[in-house]
Amino acid sequence: MPYLIRSTNGVVLSDEEQETVFHTKEEAQNQLDFLTLHTTEKWKLIPLAEQNHPNQKG
Repeated sequence: MPYLIRSTNGVVLSDEEQETVFHTKEEAQNQLDFLTLHTTEKWKLIPLAEQNHPNQKG
């Protein structure tokens, strides 16, 4: 299942104009852990439906 990462105050991870989509929970969790260690934001994982998300690549 794909995931997004957003901060609790609305900051989003993006690649140019599209929000970054992580294809596995492990990949998303690794990025979330990195962000938690290196920023002052509080981050959360957001699971997406597997079909028809406009920002999903591949």
